[in-house]
Amino acid sequence: MTALLLPAVTGAVLIYLYKSGGLSIKAMVPLLAAASMMFVCIYTENVNGGRTEIRQIRTDAADGTGQVELEAVDQAMESHRIRLKLDTGTYSREEAMQRLEAAADRLDTVVLGKNASFERVEWNLHFPVSLEAEDSEIAVQWLSEDPELISWDGTIGTGIPESGSVTGIMARLYLQDAELEYRRQLRVYPSKEPEAFAAAVQQVFEEQNAENNGQSRVLPAEVKGRSLIWYEKKEQRGSFLCMLILLTGILLVLLKKENQKKEEEKRKQELLRMYPNLVSQLQLFLAAGLSLRKAMEKLAPQHAEVERCRQEMENGMTEADAYLRFGERCGTAEYKKLALLLVQSQKKGGSRLSLLLEQEARDAFENRKRRARIEGDKTAVRMIFPMGLMLLVVLIVIMVPAMLSF
Repeated sequence: MTALLLPAVTGAVLIYLYKSGGLSIKAMVPLLAAASMMFVCIYTENVNGGRTEIRQIRTDAADGTGQVELEAVDQAMESHRIRLKLDTGTYSREEAMQRLEAAADRLDTVVLGKNASFERVEWNLHFPVSLEAEDSEIAVQWLSEDPELISWDGTIGTGIPESGSVTGIMARLYLQDAELEYRRQLRVYPSKEPEAFAAAVQQVFEEQNAENNGQSRVLPAEVKGRSLIWYEKKEQRGSFLCMLILLTGILLVLLKKENQKKEEEKRKQELLRMYPNLVSQLQLFLAAGLSLRKAMEKLAPQHAEVERCRQEMENGMTEADAYLRFGERCGTAEYKKLALLLVQSQKKGGSRLSLLLEQEARDAFENRKRRARIEGDKTAVRMIFPMGLMLLVVLIVIMVPAMLSF
């Protein structure tokens, strides 16, 4: 029973790893289930003494000497170790011939395939290269009397008359040293296989148009007694156009969103460009003694968002709300900061607002100069590619005449 300690220890370690956080629940559950199954397996083996009761043995259980070692317990519960010699499937010649004859009888059904009998063969035959015979395998070699009628793989040939043609097939069956010959006479008719009919249509089509040198070809109206109505496969233009319209609509929506995004970005860049002058002018108006509302009215003709803010205040909106909405509409950090300064001046008084706006104006001008330097650096990088192309052209102009002069 000491073997049972292994799955128990395994389960304990898994639980410990889970408790310590080193193993997730998803990994612990299947591993713990596997350890439980191992526990049951080891317990069953120990109960039976590490052996399993059997009543028959497979021939492939034998070792290299053709024997298998087993344990037998008699009624007195005495154990006996016995090595049995197994017959691994060697037949006498009579037994091999019996099995070959039985296989030959079964072979008719296999060979015919979709055909009802050998008197009317209209579908390809099936020629297996081996057959199962209990514990052994029978090898089969095939031969056709007329390969133009029946090929080596059982395919029906072309050019067979509607009345059929008689031919024969033969096979040799091998099992150990025994050999049996299998022969069948059959009448072959034109094949009903789809590939055969397509080949017949192609043949009739070529015969009808053998002397036709025009731009068009005549399609056969009848092949092998079958009337044919021909149709040209049209392209699904309606579905294609519907898909094209759908994709166009999607692309237009995406293009519109992209244009809106570009316009919004362009608007923000313009607002950033105007911000230093706006703050500077607002500070000058306040320093001149104007109220904040009057100063905003002065700036309204020069700035569309300030004009909108002025209209909102005239329509009854409080100054604080109008300034906050002004900052949100502009959508940049600079304008939001300016809006907060204006709101705070309304709540705490505007004595220090002029000084704060003066500092904000200086910072805004510095930020604009920094952005200008960044844009200049980007422009210099963009110029590298066209300058490289120009250098390449110059090299070509210099090198080509020099190479041609040699």
